Amino acid sequence: MPLFHLALKSLLSLSDMNTYAHFSERQPITTAFALALGAAISLGLARFSYALFLPIMREDLGWSYLVAGTMNTANAGGYFLGALLCPRLFKRTSPSKIFIISALITSLLLGLSGAVSSTYELFLLRLFAGIFSAFVFVGGGILSAQLGSMHHLKSGLVLGIYYGGTGIGIVLSSLIIPVATHWAASQEWAHTWQLGWWVLAFIGFLFSLILIKPSLSIHPSTSQKNINQSAAISSYGKIILGYCCFGMGYIGYMTFIVALLKQMGMSSNFIYLFYGLLGLSVMVSSKIWAKMLDNYKGGSSLGILNGLLAFASFLPAIIAINLHKNELLSLTSICTIYLSGIIFGGCFLSAVAATTAFVKHNLPQQQWVSGITVFTTVFAIGQVIGPTLTGWIADKFGSLTIGFLISSCILLIGSMVAFVQKPLSKSAH
Repeated sequence: MPLFHLALKSLLSLSDMNTYAHFSERQPITTAFALALGAAISLGLARFSYALFLPIMREDLGWSYLVAGTMNTANAGGYFLGALLCPRLFKRTSPSKIFIISALITSLLLGLSGAVSSTYELFLLRLFAGIFSAFVFVGGGILSAQLGSMHHLKSGLVLGIYYGGTGIGIVLSSLIIPVATHWAASQEWAHTWQLGWWVLAFIGFLFSLILIKPSLSIHPSTSQKNINQSAAISSYGKIILGYCCFGMGYIGYMTFIVALLKQMGMSSNFIYLFYGLLGLSVMVSSKIWAKMLDNYKGGSSLGILNGLLAFASFLPAIIAINLHKNELLSLTSICTIYLSGIIFGGCFLSAVAATTAFVKHNLPQQQWVSGITVFTTVFAIGQVIGPTLTGWIADKFGSLTIGFLISSCILLIGSMVAFVQKPLSKSAH
């Protein structure tokens, strides 16, 4: 069934919840793709689009790299607060309702970001967008895990599709933002970036409507009152530490890669193509890593992905180090940068999927909310540190290169730590 038809049917049949009952049982892949639109909103549109806005907003508003990085730190800080609120929130309300409502609110906040130009107001909007993005992302992760349990043979694919949905938001951002800002500039708008936020908000609202019916059709197999049992965090502390390193390392890349490429002299068209390729890689990553997520029950999946991300982060940094002042990028350097984006896009959301797969493999379903919330919280802590640290280093040394090298090292450490994590026994919890 086409997704736009789903959106229309969702609006027309909201009063009859029974019409949703068997949708996820009969159409698991369509349901997974609909859930993926939530990831597209929470991360693709609400967070990673900012990398494309950053150079334009920084120049227009006179921000330092530290202030520019702090905007994504605000978003990550809100994500952290949202993660802390998730256990109580999901105990009282079904994941599907939280998922839908939060997706709509996140879209509204994107629209408001295009209605202001004050640094303080933008900071607050980024903060609240982070809070509701966490609700969307955790809710979608829980629903995807439940959908995977309903269709065991497609579990890894379902998780991969959900987290790969972020790529939809990234690709759309790479297409929408340059067109919107160019048109706004031709109309002599005072702040050309504002139109881009409004278009992303419209896309977010449309996606929110599309995901209503599929998400409401997923029913947990455990009672709501038992869904928030906690797990012994010490038993999987190694993969938690590895995931925190992932949060610190990857977000520096996703926040500042566009700014670094501009600093290296890459043209805007090549940069937008780079970001589009990165987003496409996110979208196809679900198929690449599905079997690994199904078969590896310990920390090996996260270890492999962190290692590849470390390599991808290292590539543009080493090119920047060897690039002389006013020297044009060679074809080899451009291809290497594109390779970095393809590898990074193909791995970074699958690293998130790897932790949900770990929870699903190793914890009973009553502890899934608790487990996913723990991972979301440490993920958010890493993301709070990453952009500010990279921005501070960039201001101090007058270059983003060292920050990228540090991010690469952090990801490598996270890889080594994650490999040490062994599978757990569900009966032990």
